[in-house]
Amino acid sequence: MPDDTIFKDRLKDLLDRIEQLEAPVDGLGTAARMARFQKSKILCEAALRFKREFQNSEEAAGVLDRVTDLEDELEDQLLGPELLVLQRGESVPLETAVDFLEADPWFFRSGYFKADLLRYIARLRLTDEYRSRLRKVVLAAIDFRDRREFRWYCKLARAIQDKDFLKDVERRLTSGDSGIRRRARWVLAATTHNETFHLNRGAKQYRRKEYRQALGDFNRAVLMTPDSTKALTWRGMVLAKLRMFDQAIADLTRVIEFNDQTNSEIIECPYMRVEPIRSIKARMCV
Repeated sequence: MPDDTIFKDRLKDLLDRIEQLEAPVDGLGTAARMARFQKSKILCEAALRFKREFQNSEEAAGVLDRVTDLEDELEDQLLGPELLVLQRGESVPLETAVDFLEADPWFFRSGYFKADLLRYIARLRLTDEYRSRLRKVVLAAIDFRDRREFRWYCKLARAIQDKDFLKDVERRLTSGDSGIRRRARWVLAATTHNETFHLNRGAKQYRRKEYRQALGDFNRAVLMTPDSTKALTWRGMVLAKLRMFDQAIADLTRVIEFNDQTNSEIIECPYMRVEPIRSIKARMCV
């Protein structure tokens, strides 16, 4: 019967794939263990579909049980003996720890373990090579997804930051993905490059008449907090100094509109109130 032939062929395919994953392999790194675990998850889904299609078959049920046990076993192997010592408060080989974070395996309670690992690494004195690899790990965490351990990625970022890394994070403030923008703001805030940092530095540059440099800081402040009247006011002022009047009018108009909507009398910027802002805008519009 055709159905019997299909059943036997699919059963043989599943059994062959199971045997390949059950074969013992020594000395695998985290990435290789992760790949085997992912294969077991895919195989488990195939076995589940097989059992649903042949509900009355004891062999189909047995294959599913076997694959489920294999998936659990490979999940336990993901951490490996080198990393499990961390749960006992012992030191972990740095190469193994970084390798694990680079592979970024995702399984039950993996977030808790990564948080412990990130906290452990952030306390170590790292070489330039490890710092470079970990910067890529943090950037990948910004790009990938929200996760409960993300605040520990932020703390790690504080320990490994450099100018190029901060520029890479800042570029993500203009991403079309709101999650990426939000996580980039969190990392910058953890490395002191928050709105207040850029406003303070921009204000000093403004008073020294370094308007181009000040504009860069005010742009970053607006990117990090788009509705900040303080950031918009400062940027409007420096844009006016640079004779970029259209952009300055746009920023100051947003400040005035925000004030009118909230009935606020004072804009949160030193020496700046609503009426002077209206006056500046009026002079630029003439």
